[in-house]
Amino acid sequence: MVPIGVVRIFIRNFAQRAHPLVYLTRKDIPFEFGPRQIQAQEDLKQALLESPALRAIDYTSDSPVILAVDTSYIAVGFHLCQCDLENPRIRYYNRFSSITLNDRESRFSQPKLEIYGLFRALRALRLYLIGVRNLVIEVDARYIKGMLQNPDIAPSASINRWIVAILTFHFTLVHVPGTNHGPDGLSRRPRQPDDEDEPEDDFEDWIDRIHGFAHLVNPHPTQKVTRDSLASIYTIDEPHPHSQHSSQVPEGEGESQDPPVDSYDIVPRSIQAIALDQRLLLVRDWHRTLERPAQFTDADYETFVKFAVQFFVTLTDFGSAIRTEHTNSSSHPTDVSIFCEHVTMK
Repeated sequence: MVPIGVVRIFIRNFAQRAHPLVYLTRKDIPFEFGPRQIQAQEDLKQALLESPALRAIDYTSDSPVILAVDTSYIAVGFHLCQCDLENPRIRYYNRFSSITLNDRESRFSQPKLEIYGLFRALRALRLYLIGVRNLVIEVDARYIKGMLQNPDIAPSASINRWIVAILTFHFTLVHVPGTNHGPDGLSRRPRQPDDEDEPEDDFEDWIDRIHGFAHLVNPHPTQKVTRDSLASIYTIDEPHPHSQHSSQVPEGEGESQDPPVDSYDIVPRSIQAIALDQRLLLVRDWHRTLERPAQFTDADYETFVKFAVQFFVTLTDFGSAIRTEHTNSSSHPTDVSIFCEHVTMK
């Protein structure tokens, strides 16, 4: 009754249709789920399917799309809806769903259940959430926000994997009191005989494939590495190619022409990373000449000098380089080598 109650205002004669079911909730009334109750249940299901409140998601609209999730030891319940653009209090529902848990999952602790339920709901609806501009997730557990913001304190690797998958979605997390939480009834729905079985594939394999694009951006070098090839790969003064050099063939058995190389600019980098690259070039030039860059004010130059003195210039087989040595929080010295003509990190 709770899930369908969220759209009762859109169902004509809802109270009359639901009376056989509501009657069973009264005090001192024997619970007898007979033909009248079954007929009322099916009638309400059909009325919900035909309700004008059930709409497809409008991906061109900026109105919030709300995913409400609730998890118990029985099941993960969730529904997806979109607010009206002019009156956000009006919601148009898209789908209702419930995922029953097996015996092992039902024994999870409550915090683990809540984060697992959010993971399962996002995974089940991920194809419907692609392209959503303003996603809002409603939960009735306050500690989910803390778990997502501090994944390093999670007690197990499995929880960390779920958090990684959850954080690939862009959303706003909102706490809703349990008494007003729509999916509460869906999370208490036991498995029914006509429920479809979950796919047999390992659903957590989806997490491992999320960042698979990195292999396309930075292919693993399988070709023969020479001094000349290293010099051409690790350059930032010239376009930085991720070249694929000739295959490993003995000399004299024929040479293949090198394919066109890609520019370093195609590698996705943040604005901060690009600015840091330019700053390191200024550090290199400053160590060579000790001349103040013309564009710096007195305050900027003072800050720049404090940054630049952390590095020193060395000569390498590939040209000059700037290096820095620092100590991390675990008191283990770390040597970071940053080449200006030929950049490497070790």
